[in-house]
Amino acid sequence: YVPLFALCCYDAAIRGRLRAAWGWCVLLLLTREECGLTAAGLGLILLADPQRRRTGAAMIAVGAAAFAVALFVLLPWFRGGPSDTLARYGHLGASPSEIVVNLLTRPSLWLELATSDARRLLFVPTLMLPFGLLALLSPAGTLAILLVAAPGLLSAQFTQYTLGWHYPFTTIPLVTIASILGLRRLVAHRPIVCSAAWAPRLALAQLAMLLVLNLDGALVEHRWMMPHNPVRDELARLRPLIADDAPISATSKLAPQFAHRRHLALYPATGWSRETFPRLEHREAEWVLIDIEDRWLTDATRAPAAEAYRLVESTPRLRLYRLREITPVAEAVE
Repeated sequence: YVPLFALCCYDAAIRGRLRAAWGWCVLLLLTREECGLTAAGLGLILLADPQRRRTGAAMIAVGAAAFAVALFVLLPWFRGGPSDTLARYGHLGASPSEIVVNLLTRPSLWLELATSDARRLLFVPTLMLPFGLLALLSPAGTLAILLVAAPGLLSAQFTQYTLGWHYPFTTIPLVTIASILGLRRLVAHRPIVCSAAWAPRLALAQLAMLLVLNLDGALVEHRWMMPHNPVRDELARLRPLIADDAPISATSKLAPQFAHRRHLALYPATGWSRETFPRLEHREAEWVLIDIEDRWLTDATRAPAAEAYRLVESTPRLRLYRLREITPVAEAVE
């Protein structure tokens, strides 16, 4: 819903329908914690329009405030402790203020980030590529895109700056808007690009680029959406071995298949505190289900601790482990 809410917000704002624009903005802010930056990015684009500067400034302020409240107040409150989001930026500093100071005073830090993973450099251009890099012709739009993409580009978590995951969805609507503004500027100088004869060719080229850029995600990351896929068949073989009320830990693509369970952890986490499930007699997942093709896995997490779990069953892609010995909560607390 993020692209829909963001685009509707911008559309209402440029049409002068401010009540509708703020209504869409509220829906956008309620979607994800990062959407405060998306709203601020929309405000930056509106700020460049002389007729929409007040709306743009207000949206920047509201978006920035919503992002800060979500990150430092709401997430810690719901999680019962500090947000783990900040842990993704530990390589930049020990606290938010230290991170900001380091980024402003240590230019070498930017070079280290750029050279540590080429995907950081390719992320934003890749998002712009299906639109022919037209977003670059809109300075305000490009600045807004960089603002929203910045948390992902600075993160130590590679999924935040690669395709095939949900993180780019907060940036995509700004890329779309910036590309439209860039096309408007290009047409003003080169009217030939709006020729009807070129429209089908540009549309086909854009479709081809989108297919190529998302090929890996469609075939690997989203294979659960394909009918009769082998992974689903393998899961059907292993599921009957797991008791309906047994606590389970599973990798990221497998966990949603057990979303109806109360005691569910996202592997490599295999346990929880007593405060999380006070009525549970133990705090370890009784079963661990691993998709060995999951991108989150490392050499250390490709299997749970051998002293705690034993392999029960395996298929070409899945591994099912069971807890060797249940540790009562009382003993664990002591």
